[in-house]
Parts: sequence; C-alpha cells; structure tokens
Amino acid sequence: MSASAVRIPRPRVESVRRRAPEQISLNDYAVASGGAELIDLLQCIPGYELRYSIPFQLGATAADAVFAPDRNAGVNWAAYQIDVRWHSLPSPHRHLEARAQMEYSSPTRARFHVETHSGGLVIVLGKIHYFRVRNSAGATPPSQPEEGGHAPLEGRYSPDLLRLLMNPVAGGAEPLGRRIHPAGSVPLAAAIFQAKRRMPDRRIIAATMEYRKPFSTSRGFVAATRLAEDGRVVVTLADPGGILLAKSAFRFEN
Repeated sequence: MSASAVRIPRPRVESVRRRAPEQISLNDYAVASGGAELIDLLQCIPGYELRYSIPFQLGATAADAVFAPDRNAGVNWAAYQIDVRWHSLPSPHRHLEARAQMEYSSPTRARFHVETHSGGLVIVLGKIHYFRVRNSAGATPPSQPEEGGHAPLEGRYSPDLLRLLMNPVAGGAEPLGRRIHPAGSVPLAAAIFQAKRRMPDRRIIAATMEYRKPFSTSRGFVAATRLAEDGRVVVTLADPGGILLAKSAFRFEN
C-alpha cells in the first residue's frame, strides 16, 4: 500500500508595486500570502509559538520582493530589528496575506511597515529594520547597548526545527520553510514561548527583537528570560558557547 504525500503550499508573492521599474523607491510595496498550512502542520511542536511569528514573518517575504533589484545586482539587505504588535492570532486554516511597504530608505538602512490580514482583519502589524550588506553571511548588524541582569528561567533548543525548515523534505525541491524566513521566525517563536512561561496568564501584545548573529542549523541555542524594571519580559538567545544571537523584549496586557 502506498501512502499519499502531504502537500504543503508555500507562501508566495502575489504582487509588487514600484514607482520606477527595476528600481527600489520609497513607498514601494509588495503583497505575500500563505503560511497557514505550515502553522497547522507545525503548531504541535513544543517550545515554539509559530502562530505568532509566521504571520509577521510573511511580511519579510513581501519586503524581499521589493528588494529584488538590489539582490539581482549582488547587494543584500539583512534584518537587524523587528517591532511587532499583535491584535489577534490566525484562526486555523484561515488565509493569511501580508503587505510590506518601504517607509524609510537611505544608502545603508531601510524600514518597512508590515500588516498581516486574516479573514479581512489586521491580526499583526509592525516594522522591519534592515541594513545593507555586500555579503549577508558575514553581516554584523548595528550595535545596540547591552543590559545587565540574569534570568532564572532557561530553555535549551536543538537545531532540529531550523534544520527541518531550511531543507527540502520527502524528496521536495524547495526547503519546507521557504518564504517564512525560518532564521527569523523560529527564534522569534522560541522567544515568545519563553516569555509566555514568565507571564502564563497574560496576553502578549507587542515585542521588539534585535538580531545580532546568524543562527546555526548545527548548534542550537539557549533562551534565558528575566523581568525588566519596566514590566517587560526580556528574552535573550545565545549559542551554546554564550555568544549572543538575539535579544527581545515583550509587553503584556495589564
């Protein structure tokens, strides 16, 4: 007896609107859709909150489409910070559509406004901040000040989910997580899960995450949380050797 393969539609770019053909201009925007099927497939994996991260990272797929002329010329843009506000979570099987519009641009920096809709409602919105690099693998984001403090709560993560999403499966030709930006959505989903451990009875409404170093598909990472003086939950993600990979801060409903 042969088993039928499970087909998971990948997110796709629906449209790109430019002020000038084959150029990047202020207010250019793109629309991407999809991702709900991957959420349904992966939501049972413990330790992650992909229902929060994938709808926002769909906006990064749209932003990538706006950056296409630079990418074709050998210039890359890397995200170094995201600012997110959640209004609600996507309903099971509900269509997702994200729009990313460039609202700031300079020779070395860019910022997009992102809105993701589901069922006709805005469920998440925010900003993605980028810096321009010639080689994204060796990119170092702008430095930010460090904060002190130690966290009594820790979570250790294997690289298995990141590896799964960044590679083809079951004979497929494309990575399973193509266009949901696993290197951004997986760390964000892990940080959200850890923040909710600290405040299990309250709803997350907003977050800021700074990306410092690339996440490895072979080493995994350690998440540590602490409660800041302003009431936010701070989650840091470091590699097993202690090198800081990302830092995030979450605000909860009162």
